[in-house]
Amino acid sequence: DDATAFHWNPAGIAMLDGIDAAASYSRMYGGLASHQMLAIAGPTGHKDIMIGFGWVQSGVNDIPRYPELSRLLDDRETTARKGAEGFFSYAENAFFFTAARRFDVTLDLGWQYLTLPMQIPVGATIKYLTVSPGDTANSDGSGLGLDVGAQTRFELSRTFDNDNLGEVSLGVTITNVGRMRISWNTPSERTDGPPTLFSRRG
Repeated sequence: DDATAFHWNPAGIAMLDGIDAAASYSRMYGGLASHQMLAIAGPTGHKDIMIGFGWVQSGVNDIPRYPELSRLLDDRETTARKGAEGFFSYAENAFFFTAARRFDVTLDLGWQYLTLPMQIPVGATIKYLTVSPGDTANSDGSGLGLDVGAQTRFELSRTFDNDNLGEVSLGVTITNVGRMRISWNTPSERTDGPPTLFSRRG
């Protein structure tokens, strides 16, 4: 339920009380790769509607570039002794826009404890992904994707007048609705992408 909700369940930002921001930076695999993230979310001025923006980048710099190897063993040894011809970088960038709204409802149980106040946030994230291999010209890829999510929250402690019961939170997320397609500007103009995923959390 913070600015990073775009990554987990977009409905989460609807539970914010105000503006929230997050940032991170890390080096991975002994410093070979980097990962960084920026996120901010907050109210729109309309009751119970929140929006958020996020950026995630991961990449590897200074990847050595070697010429194509010959089938002859002697030629391969000569190529190896010459070393790299240069260096290139690989980078993936993802940009996220999230919108979510919280609905406050009261469920009438019609029995001894009468009512159950519930909060039901729903949200969606539009994401734009770019991939830049960097080793050859005209080899970049990009694509659009959509994630949707919903949650439901209610306080059993309030309904049953028992502070030991606490709060119950349930959530569901569908990632890559309609399947995200990444298009490559290569001669083959192929497309690929991750599958649609369904996840539940409680």
